[in-house]
Formats: sequence, structure tokens, C-alpha cells
Amino acid sequence: FKATKTATHYISSAGYKSSKGTYKLSVTDETPISNPSSNFNIQINYQGPVEYRKYIDQGVKFWEEVITSDIPDIYVNGIGKIDDLVIDTSIKYIDGVGNILGGAAPERIRTNGFLPASGRMIFDRYDVPKMIRDGEFVDVIKHEIAHVLGFASIWDKLNLIDDFKYIGNKAVSQYSSLKGWQQTYIPIEQ
Repeated sequence: FKATKTATHYISSAGYKSSKGTYKLSVTDETPISNPSSNFNIQINYQGPVEYRKYIDQGVKFWEEVITSDIPDIYVNGIGKIDDLVIDTSIKYIDGVGNILGGAAPERIRTNGFLPASGRMIFDRYDVPKMIRDGEFVDVIKHEIAHVLGFASIWDKLNLIDDFKYIGNKAVSQYSSLKGWQQTYIPIEQ
């Protein structure tokens, strides 16, 4: 048996009449692995201890692999040419240990397409060592980059939310496909 598409396949075997046999099943994954190259670039302007930069770069790498399409360069006064997103990032005092770990938001939005061109991220220097020890810092960075990219931070300006419901048509269509039935919104965590 050779599968011709990705799916769940069930294979069974039985002896002929009353005979018992020895059966061997081997599975080989022949699916070619696709690693699309990304043309999406995130530039980080970093101010903070050098030993934390590698974690920020890991968060950037994640989003540059998820977003594979390039968007047009833009010129912004005070920054210059942006290809595709510039994030000013710093590690400094916010409120001490606990409470606010970090924050982020877009600052400049493209007029054509309403995608962010620049933004800012800040992480509390008193929380970073614990996040690193707990293995959470890269995930927090990814989360904050998502805000700079516009996740939850510009949805209201684009009329994509209604209370705690995301109502963007394309996303709701994909969500419906994943759920297996028609949805009218995607619930947003409060």
C-alpha cells in the first residue's frame, strides 16, 4: 500500500483461513519537507544587555519564517527606508519583578494596506532573568512581536472585532474550515 495523499490511513491484516502468519509493517515518510524562504524582514533596533539579544533574534526568526511574503518598502521620516518592519526594542525598568513582563504596539501604519511599518517593544529588566530560567522569554517576545505586527493592537481600527469576537471574513472562513462547520466569529481571549 502506498498512500497518495496526506491523511489518516488504517491498515489491517489477518491470517488466511486458520493459518497464522508473521506480519511486518514499516512506514516511511516520503513527504518532501518544504521550508519556504521568507522575504519578510524584521529589523530590530535594540537597546539592552547584549546577552539578551539572542532571544530577541529567535523571536524575530520565528515571525520571519511564518510570514513568507514581502511587502512594499516604505520611507518614514526619522527612520528612512523600511523593509518590512522596524521594531525599537529595549529592556529597562517597567514595574519591577512580576506584574508587567513587557509590552508592544505598532507606531506607524502604512496607509496602503494598513500594515504596521514600525513599532516598539519593551521588556522589564527585572522579569527577563526569570523568563529565561523558566524558558518563557522567547515565547513572550513572539507574543509582543505579534502585537507590533497588528495582532489585537489594530483590529479595532480595522473594524475586525466586535466585543471579544474577531470577525475578519478571511480568518473566520479559515477558522470555520478548521472547526468543520460554519462560524460567524473567532472568540478572543479576554
